[in-house]
Amino acid sequence: MKQKFAVIISILFLSFSFNAVATADTDDARQEAAVLELIDANTEIYELIYQEVEKSEVLVADYELKIAEETDASKKLEIQNELDAKIEELVKNLQVKAEEMTKNAIEEAAKHGIIAECELVEVEIYGKKYLVDPGKIIDMV
Repeated sequence: MKQKFAVIISILFLSFSFNAVATADTDDARQEAAVLELIDANTEIYELIYQEVEKSEVLVADYELKIAEETDASKKLEIQNELDAKIEELVKNLQVKAEEMTKNAIEEAAKHGIIAECELVEVEIYGKKYLVDPGKIIDMV
């Protein structure tokens, strides 16, 4: 899963970088700097996503071991519910951090005439799909 996820991130990042560089053909150094800031923010978001996926894999492995060792069915269910709650909290925190990073980068880019928007990225954690939102440049004014 780590390799597959890393490949997806690489493809998305390369696609975003290509779009940003292709539209950054301007003499305005501030605009170019803002484009680079947006790319940097996205890089940080993708790194954060990868770190959180790794954290979730460790968490899941630990809890699955606890579940396997437990003999009482009601306690197994309790452990499973605890794992589900921790995964949901991890994802919620990831989404909040990514949204804040994206919002800040988009606001900064807008000051320099760059129109950007959130582009939701699908992340799979523990068999569920979640959306996280790095920014995407759509136009430069």
